[in-house]
Amino acid sequence: MEWRLLVVDDEEEIRLKLRELLEMQGYNVRIAADGLEAFSIVKADPSSIDVLLTDFKMPGMNGIELADRVSQIDSKIIILIITAFSDKETAIQAMRAGISDFLDKPFTLHDLIFALHKATEKRTILVQNENYKLNLERMVWERTQELQRAFREIKATYRQTLESLGAALDTRDVETQSHSRRVAGYTVTLAFKLGLTRPQIIDIERGAFLHDVGKIGVPDAIFLKPGPLTDEEWRIMRSHAELGYRMVRNIEFLREASEMVLSHHERFDGTGYPRRLKGEAIPVGARIFSVADTLDAMTSDRVYRKKLSFEDVLTEVRKYSGTQFDPTVVGAFEEIPPDVWQVIKERAERGESIAEAPDIQDLVRALSSDAPATSPPIQEVDQQRVVGM
Repeated sequence: MEWRLLVVDDEEEIRLKLRELLEMQGYNVRIAADGLEAFSIVKADPSSIDVLLTDFKMPGMNGIELADRVSQIDSKIIILIITAFSDKETAIQAMRAGISDFLDKPFTLHDLIFALHKATEKRTILVQNENYKLNLERMVWERTQELQRAFREIKATYRQTLESLGAALDTRDVETQSHSRRVAGYTVTLAFKLGLTRPQIIDIERGAFLHDVGKIGVPDAIFLKPGPLTDEEWRIMRSHAELGYRMVRNIEFLREASEMVLSHHERFDGTGYPRRLKGEAIPVGARIFSVADTLDAMTSDRVYRKKLSFEDVLTEVRKYSGTQFDPTVVGAFEEIPPDVWQVIKERAERGESIAEAPDIQDLVRALSSDAPATSPPIQEVDQQRVVGM
């Protein structure tokens, strides 16, 4: 490698002689008559200089002042200073200015070559370290981009899986088409109102969306029967919660959601099914879902009746607070006005994931701003899964 040197000395004879000697040693040498000229050369193209060899005592700008200014532009330029002064104070100033070594006058060619050899070794290490750092930063950035792309693809795959399962169920039951999307949106809105974290809410959205997935395994003769079901048929119909749980519990990204699928027909007073869980033993997502499901069922048209008003839903939910519904969830439901539910319904029916919508928290907060804050936050202990009961 041809090292690029900048030799600075106010005495023309010395700088020309140094250039001649160093070019004979294979160096690429430029010269400057003073500190200002040398600084202009470095400033114009810092990467063109590997080593700066400068006299200490020069008019206008001495060697230490030059070294200080050059170091601020590029700290990888190795600076050697030629001086007849080797006192302690000068040495301290030189180190602070970024000077790597001294050459005391008078010096031999051997002294000069040895000092330049150390300087170029140091330069090599500094450049290699910077290149490594730049390459490492680029590699980290590239890997981060790859991971983000992979994560987006995984999320898209998750969403497609959920949509496929939900579509399979909605296709069987034309009357409740889009029910899965709406009830998931309503459940998520309540979960945000109750102060749950977004990762928890994403699992809750998945559970709400798939709550009835087990009905895929219920025979059409029972699932689509127009008349009343017999006791045995009801037993089979109610098995959909356990069937759905078994369908999704071994899918890694649905493991948390599977508990909600299993528990979505539990009642707060312990009279629900399949495990007759009571109170806070019911997973929090299932307790929230129970209110959201009632909202969607009552505000949707059915063959046997027209949809009811939000006020009717509110009356029903209040009536069964503490028996069918968790009073804390009911309190949160009371604070959210009908306008919010209409917005959530429209967005959910378009296929939007409410749990991942960046504005949902602001929406709930803004439209609920005039309501009293009566619902306490659900405690962390409520969010634990209940297994094997």
